[in-house]
Amino acid sequence: APSPFDGKKPTDIIISTFDHVNFYLVKVILIIASPFFKDMFSLAQPPKEVSTELDHIDVSEDCITFETLMRLCYPVSQPKITDWTLLEKVLEAAMKYQME
Repeated sequence: APSPFDGKKPTDIIISTFDHVNFYLVKVILIIASPFFKDMFSLAQPPKEVSTELDHIDVSEDCITFETLMRLCYPVSQPKITDWTLLEKVLEAAMKYQME
Protein backbone atom coordinates (compact mmCIF):
# COMPACT_ATOMS: atom_id res chain seq x y z
CA ALA A 1 0.00 0.00 0.00
CA PRO A 2 1.18 3.57 -0.54
CA SER A 3 2.32 5.89 2.24
CA PRO A 4 1.15 6.37 4.98
CA PHE A 5 -0.28 2.83 4.90
CA ASP A 6 2.96 1.06 3.93
CA GLY A 7 4.12 0.02 7.40
CA LYS A 8 6.90 2.59 7.72
CA LYS A 9 5.08 4.31 10.60
CA PRO A 10 3.96 2.68 13.89
CA THR A 11 0.91 0.47 13.33
CA ASP A 12 -1.00 -2.18 15.24
CA ILE A 13 -3.11 -3.90 12.59
CA ILE A 14 -2.80 -5.09 9.00
CA ILE A 15 -5.85 -5.03 6.77
CA SER A 16 -5.56 -6.92 3.49
CA THR A 17 -7.75 -6.10 0.52
CA PHE A 18 -9.23 -8.79 -1.71
CA ASP A 19 -6.48 -8.09 -4.27
CA HIS A 20 -3.84 -8.87 -1.61
CA VAL A 21 -2.56 -5.39 -0.77
CA ASN A 22 -1.64 -4.94 2.89
CA PHE A 23 -2.56 -1.72 4.68
CA TYR A 24 -0.68 -1.12 7.93
CA LEU A 25 -3.07 0.88 10.10
CA VAL A 26 -3.69 2.19 13.60
CA LYS A 27 -6.71 0.74 15.40
CA VAL A 28 -7.57 3.93 17.27
CA ILE A 29 -8.06 5.83 14.00
CA LEU A 30 -10.35 3.07 12.73
CA ILE A 31 -12.27 3.07 16.03
CA ILE A 32 -12.84 6.83 15.82
CA ALA A 33 -13.96 6.60 12.18
CA SER A 34 -16.10 3.48 12.34
CA PRO A 35 -18.50 1.92 14.86
CA PHE A 36 -18.06 -1.30 12.87
CA PHE A 37 -14.33 -1.44 13.66
CA LYS A 38 -14.94 -0.23 17.23
CA ASP A 39 -17.25 -3.18 17.83
CA MET A 40 -14.89 -5.59 16.08
CA PHE A 41 -11.90 -4.55 18.16
CA SER A 42 -13.87 -4.58 21.43
CA LEU A 43 -14.91 -8.22 21.05
CA ALA A 44 -13.06 -10.55 23.38
CA GLN A 45 -9.97 -11.86 21.64
CA PRO A 46 -8.34 -15.15 22.55
CA PRO A 47 -5.14 -14.59 24.52
CA LYS A 48 -2.10 -14.33 22.29
CA GLU A 49 1.28 -15.60 23.19
CA VAL A 50 3.89 -12.88 23.27
CA SER A 51 4.43 -12.12 19.63
CA THR A 52 5.63 -9.34 17.42
CA GLU A 53 3.00 -10.16 14.80
CA LEU A 54 0.30 -7.59 14.15
CA ASP A 55 -3.40 -8.45 14.12
CA HIS A 56 -4.58 -9.18 10.59
CA ILE A 57 -8.00 -8.72 8.96
CA ASP A 58 -9.12 -9.41 5.40
CA VAL A 59 -11.68 -7.14 3.71
CA SER A 60 -13.62 -7.56 0.47
CA GLU A 61 -12.76 -4.14 -1.00
CA ASP A 62 -10.10 -3.66 -3.68
CA CYS A 63 -6.98 -1.67 -2.80
CA ILE A 64 -8.00 1.54 -4.61
CA THR A 65 -11.39 1.65 -2.87
CA PHE A 66 -9.91 0.86 0.53
CA GLU A 67 -7.06 3.35 0.15
CA THR A 68 -9.51 6.09 -0.80
CA LEU A 69 -11.68 5.25 2.20
CA MET A 70 -8.68 5.28 4.55
CA ARG A 71 -7.53 8.65 3.19
CA LEU A 72 -10.91 10.03 4.24
CA CYS A 73 -10.32 8.71 7.79
CA TYR A 74 -6.65 9.50 8.29
CA PRO A 75 -5.14 12.96 8.83
CA VAL A 76 -3.63 13.05 5.34
CA SER A 77 -4.46 14.88 2.14
CA GLN A 78 -7.98 14.10 1.02
CA PRO A 79 -8.38 12.05 -2.15
CA LYS A 80 -9.75 13.63 -5.29
CA ILE A 81 -12.39 11.26 -6.59
CA THR A 82 -13.16 11.91 -10.25
CA ASP A 83 -14.44 8.45 -11.15
CA TRP A 84 -18.13 7.81 -10.42
CA THR A 85 -17.57 4.07 -10.11
CA LEU A 86 -14.90 4.62 -7.47
CA LEU A 87 -17.15 7.08 -5.64
CA GLU A 88 -19.92 4.48 -5.56
CA LYS A 89 -17.54 1.79 -4.23
CA VAL A 90 -16.19 4.13 -1.53
CA LEU A 91 -19.71 5.12 -0.45
CA GLU A 92 -20.72 1.44 -0.28
CA ALA A 93 -17.66 0.66 1.85
CA ALA A 94 -18.33 3.66 4.11
CA MET A 95 -21.88 2.43 4.69
CA LYS A 96 -20.64 -1.12 5.29
CA TYR A 97 -18.25 0.13 7.98
CA GLN A 98 -20.89 2.54 9.39
CA MET A 99 -18.83 5.65 8.72
CA GLU A 100 -20.61 8.99 8.78
